Amino acid sequence: MKLDRAVLIVGECPPISSPLLPPLGGIAGVRLRVLAGIGNDAEMRRLFDCVNLFDSPQPRWNSEAAHVRATTIGICCKADLVVMLGARVRSAFGAIRRSLYVAPLFGFNRPILGMSVPHPSGRCRELNNEDVRAKTSRLLRLAFLVAKGEELRDVMCTEHGSDRVFAPEIKPERRLYECGCEVLT
Repeated sequence: MKLDRAVLIVGECPPISSPLLPPLGGIAGVRLRVLAGIGNDAEMRRLFDCVNLFDSPQPRWNSEAAHVRATTIGICCKADLVVMLGARVRSAFGAIRRSLYVAPLFGFNRPILGMSVPHPSGRCRELNNEDVRAKTSRLLRLAFLVAKGEELRDVMCTEHGSDRVFAPEIKPERRLYECGCEVLT
């Protein structure tokens, strides 16, 4: 598994109806691209590394195995930003239990910024809400900018809900936060 791009998008598993699809190769990938403002699948795969926690459909979710896989992915990837799609992926990475946030992910050998968004599958009711869809789109467009190598400025630390901003340089050797977040360096 070669994960060497600046942004990693992590989904759950391929759908039971299409078990051979690549990660985000189905309708969830189409919805994700629309929300992020990405033109086509080739552009998404050029900019982002995309993986699923499981390589095959999971009729019953295994939280323990998902956590082990998330830890392996976090250690193996070179991404500075991990976009977690949905509550199960968020939980597997040990992230806070809410959607639409940006915060540090801990437990890896270097600082990684985590971005949590609702899963773009048709089953996720959160995205039926227009405000949630707009916030999801803004966060995914930030990930798109990071993937293109642009620096981010004036992004609120949604972990702490403060008015302070952080300017992640998205470079592991630099300090990621200016809002007072504790960062493992």
